[in-house]
Amino acid sequence: MIPKRHMLLAGTFCLSLLLYVDRACISTAKEGITTDLQLSDTQWGWIMSAFAIGYALFQTPSGAIADRFGPRVLLSSVVILWSIFTGLSGAVRGFFSLFVTRFLFGAGEAGAFPGMARAVFSWIPMKERGLAQSINFSGSRLGAMFAMPVVSWMLVQLGWRSMFFVLMAVGFLWAIIWFLWFRDEPTDHPSISDEEKNYILANRQQPDPEQVQKVPFALMAKSANMRMAMIQYFCSNFTFYFALTWLFPHLKETVQPEYG
Repeated sequence: MIPKRHMLLAGTFCLSLLLYVDRACISTAKEGITTDLQLSDTQWGWIMSAFAIGYALFQTPSGAIADRFGPRVLLSSVVILWSIFTGLSGAVRGFFSLFVTRFLFGAGEAGAFPGMARAVFSWIPMKERGLAQSINFSGSRLGAMFAMPVVSWMLVQLGWRSMFFVLMAVGFLWAIIWFLWFRDEPTDHPSISDEEKNYILANRQQPDPEQVQKVPFALMAKSANMRMAMIQYFCSNFTFYFALTWLFPHLKETVQPEYG
């Protein structure tokens, strides 16, 4: 029997894959969208920025929601949310509606990685956690890699509007399966074996409720490690997007910054 925690990782890997396919598909469909909606390059730039703005503003609140309500509710909700706005991307009629849709799409996707991290925290023993996180991050990179050929095929077969509707349906399917199968705690899962449940509980960190304290944001902002991590991530995005597109201008419309 496949361990339930391995099935969990299969689910989060598929989510990470879908996350980047949904994120990158709009770049592949640029020519059809800009032609049909009569968008200028400046308007297209604002539309692409709308996703990043929504993503940046809502990622921290999404993490707080994951801690409060659990990854079962959070991930099911955000995938439904961003899938709705993926589908609405195929129904837009102009610049403003597409800008708002992509902003809200980014806000929905912001909850994906915080929710997955919370699920890994509850289900994966500490000595397996590095592998688990690497599997999830590999899904995002594979999603970016597969997005172009898969989406290009759908564009040819269906057109850009129908492509968004198909991706919406895939997101709905994932969210339904996740909500029905997953539980926030392994002890609540109806079909987990006692052996696996005891193994998980014995090998993950168990915070002492008396020692748990809220960490003020001001204190986190003073952390040298946090500042260095933010600088590193900014530099990696700059290198990945701006430097790469400067060296290879023909990739400008397909390369997406890496938002984790």
